[in-house]
Amino acid sequence: MPTRSVPSQPQACWVAPLVGAVLCRQVMQEALAQEGIRAYWRALTPLVTLWGMLYQRLCGGSGGSHGGAAPLDAVVSALQQGEADGLEPDDAHGEPLSVRLRSVSTAAYNQARQRLPLGLIRRVRERLQAQRLALVPPEEQTWRGHLVRWLDGTTFRLPPAGDLAATYGRAAGRYGVSHWVIAKSVASFCWASWLVVAHAEAEHMRSEVALVRAVVADEPVGTLYVADMGFGIYRLAQVLQHFQQHALVRLDPRYVPAILGAPAGTPVAQVLRPGESRALVWQHKPGIACDPTLPCRDVAGRVLYARLERAGFRPKALSLFTTLTDAQAYPLADLVALYGSRWQVELRYRDLKTTLGMQYFDVRSVALFRKELEVGLLAYALIRSAMLSATAHVAQTHHLSFACCRRRVALRWRAPAGARAPTPGPWRQRRVHAGAPGGRDWRVRLAACRLFAPRHKVAHEPRAVWRTPQTFPALKGSRQAARAAHLITLGAISS
Repeated sequence: MPTRSVPSQPQACWVAPLVGAVLCRQVMQEALAQEGIRAYWRALTPLVTLWGMLYQRLCGGSGGSHGGAAPLDAVVSALQQGEADGLEPDDAHGEPLSVRLRSVSTAAYNQARQRLPLGLIRRVRERLQAQRLALVPPEEQTWRGHLVRWLDGTTFRLPPAGDLAATYGRAAGRYGVSHWVIAKSVASFCWASWLVVAHAEAEHMRSEVALVRAVVADEPVGTLYVADMGFGIYRLAQVLQHFQQHALVRLDPRYVPAILGAPAGTPVAQVLRPGESRALVWQHKPGIACDPTLPCRDVAGRVLYARLERAGFRPKALSLFTTLTDAQAYPLADLVALYGSRWQVELRYRDLKTTLGMQYFDVRSVALFRKELEVGLLAYALIRSAMLSATAHVAQTHHLSFACCRRRVALRWRAPAGARAPTPGPWRQRRVHAGAPGGRDWRVRLAACRLFAPRHKVAHEPRAVWRTPQTFPALKGSRQAARAAHLITLGAISS
């Protein structure tokens, strides 16, 4: 069998300039040493295995009821076609990886995924994000001198296999226990880059606020956390005060009068005027949820009340609580404008769960689910890093389409290691950027992935959708009971 020539430069370097410094053997060995793991460097090394898991997440089909990860067979086929031959230029083996992998079975790659340490993936992601943020100017990373983090939670759907049901539990509703296993997760997003700084996951019965402590524990002092109404309780303020952090969170209008000392049931409009900011001390009262492992101290802050009015829309009242007590340094209008950007978190979760297909994980163990979740966050960080590299300022990434950038990165990821773009003709020489591989800079292609903004877009659409005709009726109750009733019906028909 002929021996393929190994390219001189790793394939990952052609995806983004920072990835080549992270996805390399030296970084993998350092991470394994920090984890205290002595790995045997086989044909499917930790670097090749991580490349394959990223290949599954980046090059799989997005959306759908069964997630967007590519199957294991697709990774084995990509390895045998030589798409990762140049990934490790330090490999002393005489034959490339595509020649050494003679079997089409996915068992070896599956076992390599099981061996890959979770801490290794996390350290690679943290290192990639740290190197990316180091290139962002300090003035673009802070707001009024504070690092800003967006807090929000979501759920992931898992099959009832292995130890998943025992660890996370199944959701229950009015029709009984669900077939699927639901895992709850809380993440904090960076205000500047929209990278996932920290995340935590637990069983579905655990509240999202209870997971906040694991998310904010390692953040610098003075970080400002912005969250929606679901986090607007005393427990969040208690945890953030313990770690010397700040909060800007929306409050439920029903609880605002009680926090201000007014009788229960009093309308907010009778306690606060629009545009008013009132200082208070949030005290813990019996029956209010709190962290039992932390002291229940009084939290000093301000309650902000604003009435948002926009032509063509109904007025909306907004009640906020913040621990930034200086009204001169942090005016109400600026805090309301900052909270107004919180909706971007929902779009980032759409990028994760829909574009990258992470709403469902087809796994059979808790350990593999956590690895796949970490790999998905690494793939998200890879695309975000590429988007930041393609723009001059952080704010310009809001004008780029994440789905389009993901396709561009996936196409570059699937290209063979030694492939080069064709050299453009003389009539296109003026559009060629110096130093770009093959005469074309990948940043130009990513910067062209702009969101579509029609000029004459209709501002008001009817609140209605097209309903797709359903062939079968909706299932009510458990599937096991419905299956038993259907078998009885079939038996009566056949007899």
